[in-house]
Parts: sequence; structure tokens; C-alpha cells
Amino acid sequence: MKVRRWNTSIVLGTTWAILRIRTNLVKTTGPDVYGVLIDSIINSYLIQHCGYSTSSWNQIGLVANTYCDYFGAAQYPGMLDVGLRVVRMGKSSIMYEVAVFQEGNEQVKAIGGFTQIWVDKASSKALKDGVPKEIKEPLGSLLKRSEQDPAVAKL
Repeated sequence: MKVRRWNTSIVLGTTWAILRIRTNLVKTTGPDVYGVLIDSIINSYLIQHCGYSTSSWNQIGLVANTYCDYFGAAQYPGMLDVGLRVVRMGKSSIMYEVAVFQEGNEQVKAIGGFTQIWVDKASSKALKDGVPKEIKEPLGSLLKRSEQDPAVAKL
């Protein structure tokens, strides 16, 4: 079900180079590499599109849980097509999901993501006003085709 859902749910698509994080005898990527890649894709979006900075902001997004469902290895060297979406956005939390494909191949290699709780940096307590608007507003477009998308809710 998760794999089929992704073929119609990609909101933000981009291409990433497979970084040489490790090399093994068969030159493939495995679940450990996908986990790092998924984290990098989500945080790159927050930095580039929301202006997020852990060093200058008084709020931080702490990861409450992570997951990565592994379906197959991508070949190294090579390029990956990745999709990012927001599954759910609560008052103080956001659940992100990323799908990873070998460039030019529709078969998903991994689907993973994490739930992030937004807290005060000094106290680690949940923010009274919830997710900062600087994060929430740009992420709104990534809710398309999620369970919180009004168009999906009507189906």
C-alpha cells in the first residue's frame, strides 16, 4: 500500500546525487544510507525554503521518531529521484515522508521519514504557539494529497 500511494502522492520532486558515504563490494546503497539521505532531504528543505537555522533560531525541531521501509538498493554511482511530502501537521508537530527512486526507474527503493516536535531551544518545552509560522506556511504546499488535504478528505 505504501509503495502504491507514493506514485500519486509526490508533492516536491527533486534529484539528488548518491553521496559516497560508504562503499561496499557491490556498490549499492542500503537502509543506513537511506536514513541519512531522508534526514538530509527534510532538513535541506527546512533550511532552503523556510530559512530554518539551528544556530540562530530560538526554536528547534526535535525528532520524536523515525522510520525507513527498505525495498531495494540504488546503484552507486548514480542519481536518485526523491519526493518529499508532509503527511500530517499538528499544533506542535510535523510528520514528513520521503520516497527514494533510482533516477529513471519507477520502482521505489525506500520510503521513510520522521515526526518532528517543535520546542523552545533553551527549555525543550513545546512551543505555546505551536510550529513557528516560518516553518508552517511554506510546508502547507507539501500537504497536498495528504490526509489533511481538503481535496482528499472529500473523496
